[in-house]
Amino acid sequence: MKTKTILSVFCLLSAYCLLSTAYCFSAVPSLINYQGVLKDSSGVPYDGNATMVFSIWGDSTDGNKLWEETQAIVSVSHGLFNVLLGSSHTIPDSVFAQPNSWLQVIANGSQLSPRRRIVSVGYALHSEFTDTAEYAFSAPPDDDWDTDTAGFNIYRMTGNIGIGTPSPQGKLDINGPLAVAGDVGTDGQFLKTQGPGINPVWSDVTAVPADNSVSQAKLKTATGEVSVTGTDANLELPGGTYGFYPQLKASDTGGNNNAARISQLENTTLSGWTSYKTTITLRVDGGRTLYAQQRYVTSSGKDHWIFLLGDRATTQTVAGYQAPDHPCYGSGGDENDIPHPFGSYDPDKHEVILIDNEILPELKAKVTSKRSLLTVINEDYEIDFDSEPVYQPREIIEIDEYGDKEGEILLKIKTPEWAKILIGKDEIYLKRRLVETLPSYISYTKLKSKSEAISESQILSQKWESTMPKGLVDKKASSRSPAFGGAGKP
Repeated sequence: MKTKTILSVFCLLSAYCLLSTAYCFSAVPSLINYQGVLKDSSGVPYDGNATMVFSIWGDSTDGNKLWEETQAIVSVSHGLFNVLLGSSHTIPDSVFAQPNSWLQVIANGSQLSPRRRIVSVGYALHSEFTDTAEYAFSAPPDDDWDTDTAGFNIYRMTGNIGIGTPSPQGKLDINGPLAVAGDVGTDGQFLKTQGPGINPVWSDVTAVPADNSVSQAKLKTATGEVSVTGTDANLELPGGTYGFYPQLKASDTGGNNNAARISQLENTTLSGWTSYKTTITLRVDGGRTLYAQQRYVTSSGKDHWIFLLGDRATTQTVAGYQAPDHPCYGSGGDENDIPHPFGSYDPDKHEVILIDNEILPELKAKVTSKRSLLTVINEDYEIDFDSEPVYQPREIIEIDEYGDKEGEILLKIKTPEWAKILIGKDEIYLKRRLVETLPSYISYTKLKSKSEAISESQILSQKWESTMPKGLVDKKASSRSPAFGGAGKP
């Protein structure tokens, strides 16, 4: 066969492209199978060997060269040749990261024209989903995670993990609700750490604080106080045996008629006292008021207690009590044994008053370092006998050391070893109960400010005088004989 020295015309009959990138199974080569027919300018199929240069471009006529290789000896038989592109120069994965790629062929120095577009074949279209695949078989590691030798665990040694947050502040930072599957313990338990390298465990809230672990700042304390005006009174100290020590003050500095001692009144009989009580005796003359306040360890809830003792003959308040706990708290009894704080209460002389708590925020707003809550009540307020508030059950929360008190158990606490000398039980209980009703002899009413009371009195007085004959005006004082009133008095 006569061979022309220059192949002026090349006719590409067909080209089939099968691409396997470098990130597939290692058994599949990163090659393109390319096949075509080569003819001379007269259309006669070429026979022999040819030198071919293959290159891939980003455009059909111009653009950037993305890849190139030369195959020096390509066997051509009856015009047909078959080559594996990438056999001498690997085709990088980036070549096919763009939508269009064009193949250019130069045979024996002559460029084939035009360039041919490289397209997908059949099922190769499915490979587009590898960009969003959840995993790839036999993929090389990306250095984000490590696995153990058995392949069961995945881990990393550095950095933090954030769920719901792009800036985790710890090894694991979860921003959102947390659900725990599997062993979730029982109701009321908490997850307790066992230290580094040991799994946490579900535990009951019964642990005893370690020695020296409870500082003064961590103690839950409250302050209550009692007062007496112009007489003697035997009063329950707020906090009872949970108290520290009472502090005393008088309403003024004049005179030497104020006296106080921690004891029962002289001549007071102990008949009927079947439980221990923590009382203080205050004695004061001359219309002054004597106060005793005590800080104590409390377990109180949301209710405050303000009791006043009124004198039926003078209608004056002669004693008072205010604290976040009922007078029975810490005094060895319950609200039936100690229904009020006044140990010197005489039903023929006195009226016991429980004050509605609606005014409590107003009272607390006036408290200062010099004026306690009971001082504010004694100096600025008086009992509003015209009010008729509805009593709402109040809460008592108390430590039950012996387990024989009524109430709902809020918390179980292991008895400290040192306390078992007196307490023979393994657990101490924190209990809650409600004072559903008051004894019939305790009145329930409100307070009103003395300034409002004076204003109301003046208005009533003016109206009364305007309707009276002139000769009776001067006698109006002798016609008044108010009684110490209030709902519920005997």
